[in-house]
Amino acid sequence: MTCIIGMIHENKIYMGCDSAGVNEYGNASLTAIPKVFKRWNDSFIFGYSGSFRLGQILQYSFPFGDEVVPIKTPDEYMIGTFVGRLRDALNKEGFMKKENNLETMDANFLVGVKLLEDNKPHLYCVQSDLQCTRFTPPVLSIGSGYQYALGAMTAYGRIDLNPMQRIEKSLEIAALHCSTVRGPFHVESI
Repeated sequence: MTCIIGMIHENKIYMGCDSAGVNEYGNASLTAIPKVFKRWNDSFIFGYSGSFRLGQILQYSFPFGDEVVPIKTPDEYMIGTFVGRLRDALNKEGFMKKENNLETMDANFLVGVKLLEDNKPHLYCVQSDLQCTRFTPPVLSIGSGYQYALGAMTAYGRIDLNPMQRIEKSLEIAALHCSTVRGPFHVESI
């Protein structure tokens, strides 16, 4: 359980996370490794919820390949090439589950993308069935504290805060109301 917040603001992508690690028995601890990180020359920023194994695969094993610039659009790259490579990497690591011919993972994540071709920020959510979707709002959140975080992000959007302050304060609100969200909080940007 956790809280991840992603936000697009003035051509940058910001992403923040808490440090909670909660097992299936409800035991909580703090992770020393942030659940938000950058990859591939700071063209990608990830924030994950669920299994820490997903974060390890994304951060250390996921192959981006030589041609990460999309053929036509970032959506085409993310939904076509990226998700295919992700599926292969997760299967190789034994992370995918297969039931009734449907492959799923016990996690989901946000990924912010700034590719060389258009250098515009794009924020996607990859769900447990590998559905990769780009939503209209410039703010997304996942994890057990996501509802509190989205409410706080909306309220703090009316106050003069920079994006990093807004995310950190929203994570504090999520931690106040959700027992599976804890500081310290980490915020990164690309």
